[in-house]
Amino acid sequence: MTLHHRLPCLAFAISLAVALLLQVGTADDIKMKSGETFTGRITYEGPDLVRIEIAVSGSIKETKTLARADIAEIIKEAPDAVAFSELQELSPAPDLMSASAYQQAIETGPRSFLSRFPESQFAEKVKEIEAELVDELDKVERGWLKIDGEWITAKEKVQFEALTQSRIRLHRLKNYAKTPDVNSWIQAMREFEAIEKGFFGSPVFPDAVEIALQVIPSLGSTLNRTLQNVDYTNAEYEKNKAALDEIARAQVEAARQREDAALEQSLEADSDAGIRWTRVNSRDKSFLTDYLTMARSELDRLKAYDLDALRKQAEQLVKVDEMIAEEKLGAARGLLTRAAVMTEGPTASKKKSSKKSNADGTPRSYIEALQMKIDEGMAMAAAKAEAKAKAADSAALTQNLTSAEAAEGEGEASDEEMAAEPENEDSESAAPESEEAETAEVAEEEEKPVDAFAALSGASSSEEEKSKAKSKDEDEEEDEDEEERERTPRAERKKPFPINLIIFGGVGLLVVVVVVLKVLGIGGKKDEEEVEEEDEEEA
Repeated sequence: MTLHHRLPCLAFAISLAVALLLQVGTADDIKMKSGETFTGRITYEGPDLVRIEIAVSGSIKETKTLARADIAEIIKEAPDAVAFSELQELSPAPDLMSASAYQQAIETGPRSFLSRFPESQFAEKVKEIEAELVDELDKVERGWLKIDGEWITAKEKVQFEALTQSRIRLHRLKNYAKTPDVNSWIQAMREFEAIEKGFFGSPVFPDAVEIALQVIPSLGSTLNRTLQNVDYTNAEYEKNKAALDEIARAQVEAARQREDAALEQSLEADSDAGIRWTRVNSRDKSFLTDYLTMARSELDRLKAYDLDALRKQAEQLVKVDEMIAEEKLGAARGLLTRAAVMTEGPTASKKKSSKKSNADGTPRSYIEALQMKIDEGMAMAAAKAEAKAKAADSAALTQNLTSAEAAEGEGEASDEEMAAEPENEDSESAAPESEEAETAEVAEEEEKPVDAFAALSGASSSEEEKSKAKSKDEDEEEDEDEEERERTPRAERKKPFPINLIIFGGVGLLVVVVVVLKVLGIGGKKDEEEVEEEDEEEA
């Protein structure tokens, strides 16, 4: 996977070249009475003098001040040409521009130009610039980022966060380093310090070291001159203050106190954050001396870095980052282990520390950032595997429960079917699973006495069993009670009592009835005599 997508810069370069040619052809010209001609851009016109900015080189411009009395003729650039010349600075757009900055540039740049000069000869070029800015705005609104003319997608910003942040830091470092000013140089070194603390081992680190090796000497030279002049500067301040009246003197002293308080607060904050490159107290001789000592020490320390080894290590670490993005965590861990020992610079003691991150939780190097990504990836993979296993167990349990419920449902259905059909205790419940079971069941039936209720039961499991049941019951008559008994569910039917018990029970019951009648005096001779007497009386 590639990290960055390059823009087709050729079209931009051609457009810029054409614009520069147009600018040269339509620039302001001032012809002097002496015959000399100055070509550039007029920045000021007064009654007595005129200032014109002349391009000495591609990046260096010089302003000339000319007396009107010496000027023979002024040929000004057309208004649309002036506006178009200023518009050229938007193509290509600066790096790291926000969406709001793009929107403002589009409204105040191309669209404003086309509104003011719709018939301008530069209109088509302006429309191209507008389309370019609109396209870049769309990318920025979708989370893309442009650094050094290269676009980083929203997905890459997340996958390669450490690389993206390190490139942003390096971009700032370069911009600060270009400005020949003490405060800008200090800001540049603060950016370098952030890169060294958080992105050691990244591809930008060797470039940052090279820039720092150029900035520190320039900063040191300026601070050294300040140190040499500090006594004179302080004496002049006191002298000028003494010349003021009481009210003005109080105001100056109050302003100086506010400056000193703000500086002290800033120094304390930097000290708490562990920042070495703090703001400079240019009025404190001891402070300047200590600062220069620190700068020399840092310069010597940075010179000890092996930049070639750092670049080779960075190449391997970028491969590790790409492996992590491809979820090749095992291979990434192995390569990271080998790459981590490729260099041993002044920060080796930091890398061997037991701490895994800075106080704010950020990694202390690109190496540690990659290690954290691998650990997080493996933990996530383990969590996914555990969740998958739990899901499999849950699915298996659900399947088992479903199977059990299905089996129970089938059992209940079988009971209902058996209840809906009459029971045949001999052979109608189910077909035997084997010939041996069938033979044993038939033998058992032959040993059992003939059961009238079983003979009157419903359909059997086969035609052969039906014929056997019919042959056993061919001499018996079917009556309504027996048909009712056949329709009675199995659960309500009970096994019939043996016939001998019924006979014995009936005889016993008859004897009991006779005895009771005798005791009550019902029936017998006495009854017959009473009947005869009643007949005689009636006669």
